[in-house]
Amino acid sequence: MDSHPAFLVMLGTLLGVVITGLLNLANTRIAKRSEERKHYRALVIKSGLEHWKEQAEHVFKMQEGLLWPLDAHLLYLAKFFEIMLDRKLDESELESAYDEFDGVIQRIQNIVRLRTAERRAQSDKREGRGRPTERTPPAV
Repeated sequence: MDSHPAFLVMLGTLLGVVITGLLNLANTRIAKRSEERKHYRALVIKSGLEHWKEQAEHVFKMQEGLLWPLDAHLLYLAKFFEIMLDRKLDESELESAYDEFDGVIQRIQNIVRLRTAERRAQSDKREGRGRPTERTPPAV
């Protein structure tokens, strides 16, 4: 089998173009995904701050309700955006997505209540308020 040198050069060049094109395509996809994640994080943080400020104003004005810590609020919104925006939900998936989101909200609320109670207990302890606790001797 006698190969013509021009054919081999053309084949090598074509193979190089294909490989370079595939690598450029992969690089473009990675860069695009990185930009999307960057915008997603900025959206979560910006909307989270604004929403948290509105809730704080409402809680302080009405003197009722529980104001979530900012980090819990951002976590809540990140999960909301993940469920509602990252997936392309159709009508059949809306109820299950809502149930999933509701479960996340319940877990966050439980954590916030627990941590709030812990902080209040620590504050009361530092200030000498609260109920005296019985100390039990350590088990031997």
